[in-house]
Amino acid sequence: SAQKSVVAYKRRVSGTTGPGNCVVVEVNPSTNTITTGSQTDFGYSGAYVNGIALAYDSKNSKVVINYGASSSGYGETRVGAVSGTSISFSGYSIFSTGGAGLGGMGSAYDPHSDTITVTWPYVNNNYYASVMVGRVSGNTVTWGGTRQTYDTANSFKKFAAVTDTVSNQVWTLQAFSADQGGRQCLLTPSHNGSSGSVTMGTPQNSGYYFYNYPVVEFSSVDNKLSAVAMSGASSVTYMIWWTVSGTTATYSSQHIGTEVPNGNESVGMSIISSTKQNIITYRGTTENGRYYLGNPPNQTNVSNFIGITDASISDTATGSVTIKGG
Repeated sequence: SAQKSVVAYKRRVSGTTGPGNCVVVEVNPSTNTITTGSQTDFGYSGAYVNGIALAYDSKNSKVVINYGASSSGYGETRVGAVSGTSISFSGYSIFSTGGAGLGGMGSAYDPHSDTITVTWPYVNNNYYASVMVGRVSGNTVTWGGTRQTYDTANSFKKFAAVTDTVSNQVWTLQAFSADQGGRQCLLTPSHNGSSGSVTMGTPQNSGYYFYNYPVVEFSSVDNKLSAVAMSGASSVTYMIWWTVSGTTATYSSQHIGTEVPNGNESVGMSIISSTKQNIITYRGTTENGRYYLGNPPNQTNVSNFIGITDASISDTATGSVTIKGG
């Protein structure tokens, strides 16, 4: 929002554990420069964290950070307010009192229902895919309701979620813990002011080896659902596209990255709306930050054409048409 982004991460201080930190990054488009704010802890009372998922509530202009607390295993939520390049938190809420301390999470804000959806592997129930729906109220999130299980096909490890802005629903992607593949599912969130829930679609197999922290995006321009993640089985980055129609996401194509990311690392992705391309970022083999562009299937480089002719042309005749691209 307003050329600003919030980056959240786990700062390792001992082995693989550490507190949750975040920074505000502001972009100046006229000079192509960025300004980074101070590092801020978001874990309640300095909690060490696992599994971080962000969502931006555009109605209330709040950043929602969900995470698993390492010590208690609780699933906790902080609501942040951005001012300049600073972010502040007050209070916290709990969306799960157990089984959320491990694994990756997914989270998305749906403006249609004004809800925050969080998905995660519920440790206390075979790591099955679980979901809670809440709504921002002041400086906290009202979760209410009960945890729902929406996929029991396998033990899941990592999650991602994105809002389908065409159908006003949430797509979630869950990766198997044994690196055997992944599945996607469409969730329709709702909230009555005191508690939230989802109407669950039928989970679908993605058929590919998603493992390490998948990222999923949705393009309203061409109804494409896209995901990128590293495969632990083959140590390469897969880029996959599906075409969304109603409640179904049909596989379109895949792309394998030309460079193996350095280590078992997560990757990042966003969509360039003007060209419908996916830009993927990752840590390269030389420790440098790297990126590449993914072109969705059946993609052209120019859109918005209009044809102009100086005379009428009948259905069976030929004529000259001047094409203008925009």
